[in-house]
Amino acid sequence: MKIRSRGAQCVWAVALVAIFSLAWMTPCEAQQQMAQDRGKPGMMHGAHDGPPSGTMDMLEDKRRGARGMDGMSGMQDMMMSHMMGGRGGMGKMMGRMGADMPCPRMGPHGFQHMGRMLEDLNLTPGQWEQVRALAREKLDSMADMWAQRMKLRIDMLGMRWEDDVDPQQVRDLFVKQAEIKADMLLASMDYMKRLKGLLNEEQLQKLEAQGF
Repeated sequence: MKIRSRGAQCVWAVALVAIFSLAWMTPCEAQQQMAQDRGKPGMMHGAHDGPPSGTMDMLEDKRRGARGMDGMSGMQDMMMSHMMGGRGGMGKMMGRMGADMPCPRMGPHGFQHMGRMLEDLNLTPGQWEQVRALAREKLDSMADMWAQRMKLRIDMLGMRWEDDVDPQQVRDLFVKQAEIKADMLLASMDYMKRLKGLLNEEQLQKLEAQGF
């Protein structure tokens, strides 16, 4: 019975590590993993195989294509593109680089798409200045959240699975992960709300027509 118990612990440990590994993949790694999985027999493919678009798609989890809040990739990429936008920004240069970059973030729903989201609105220099300041503010706060997430990953990898697993410790790790995910979701929603507040009526209509 003791051997069976030890074997069950090993299976439990492997399963948890696999879950956390997928949850902490970079956007490119997760996208590549999904592509590999689609080529394996027995893997099911649903309506979510296509690339996501719009604000809520970027806030959803990695099941929608490695662009979810677990990796902060969607909203973070958007904020970075906005911080680089406007006259003299790096957005156009990054857009040109996109054609040579294999990472999905540089594709039709990557930097180029997100940069055009505001470029097409003909923002004034004053509006761009406000957008860049807002994006910088939110990116700074989300960087702190990212650091907390990395600390959780370190704690998870540091657990000793050959000993008896502490159920409460595992629960605490998942609760902390969920709390940080909720904080990132709220920060992203606040960013979009404040961003829209910087636009005039015509610009707001154009933005919402893009699905944001």
